[in-house]
Amino acid sequence: MSRIVHISPSTLAGAPSMLATAQRVFLGHEAVHLRCGDYARARDAIAAGSVPIAESDVDRAIFVDRVVQADLIHVHNFVPRFALEWLAELGVTARVPIVYQAHSPIGERPIYQDLSSDHGIDWAAKLAVAQAHPRMFPSFRILPNCLFRDGLSEDVRPWEEPNDPVRVVYSPSTDSSNRWARKSSPTFSANLGALRHARWAQVVTASDWPPEKLIALRRIAEFGIDEVVTGGFHLVTYETMACGGVVVNAADSEAVAALQMGARTAEAPPWLITNEQEFVDRMRELAHDSSALAAARRASHAYFWTHLRPSRVVVLYDELYREVGLPDSSQAPDAPDGLAADQLA
Repeated sequence: MSRIVHISPSTLAGAPSMLATAQRVFLGHEAVHLRCGDYARARDAIAAGSVPIAESDVDRAIFVDRVVQADLIHVHNFVPRFALEWLAELGVTARVPIVYQAHSPIGERPIYQDLSSDHGIDWAAKLAVAQAHPRMFPSFRILPNCLFRDGLSEDVRPWEEPNDPVRVVYSPSTDSSNRWARKSSPTFSANLGALRHARWAQVVTASDWPPEKLIALRRIAEFGIDEVVTGGFHLVTYETMACGGVVVNAADSEAVAALQMGARTAEAPPWLITNEQEFVDRMRELAHDSSALAAARRASHAYFWTHLRPSRVVVLYDELYREVGLPDSSQAPDAPDGLAADQLA
């Protein structure tokens, strides 16, 4: 068992807290996510299990209790100034490995430049999530996000009896004009509006839903629209695959390659890759071929649970941690079934 502390300035769509939870469940680590910002109560549901930390004496004591015992610190995007000062006062930056990881920049500082240089920390490793980010940080190591939410199950097999009309989930979490964070455009909105009136489709817009309800919805939906504007993709793609839905996105070749590299697989993801002009036509074609739709859903589900299952992804992070100095522990439990070394190749 190792003590791992994750620090972020916001929920980051729950990515740090999901990774910490999966590390506890599958590897037996004592992992915690300290969320040093983004304090609205509604954000607690997105980052279930995270500990909100504000600039106060009590929260500093909570922060110190975790950090001084850490065997490794994993920073996501950046450390807010007050927490960075606490780290410096404790002297942990010279004592334990500290890993930096770049995520999406929604509602934070722009991270098209390397924000890790602002911290005065000698990073043990620099990571970028395996989405659009590696092109912005070509020297960073690539690792996928760890999707680990209540309600996800490899045993779900929903594609045998498709809905009529087919159900389409559109769940934009942000309204941003950012180059890699945009989820919409005038063309996309017009075509989505036309899709809402199509007799063959039922579009469910799920904004600000609790994660558990959103997962429950994805389990009964044929399609999940991530975004078809930027050439990247987001956690919507992970969630849709995990629930056996067809992913609709516009991922370009670099984004696809990043996922393959991060997940250590030569297999390309079976997404319906399209654009803002053609996505409705592409979905209609598939929706009207029930056997092809069922096959696409099976392939999507299988890809996630083969290459991106949380029990596998946490091992990828653990390997990186060991490389940079996380102490090995003979007390850690065996890796879950299906995590033999040859399967990580």
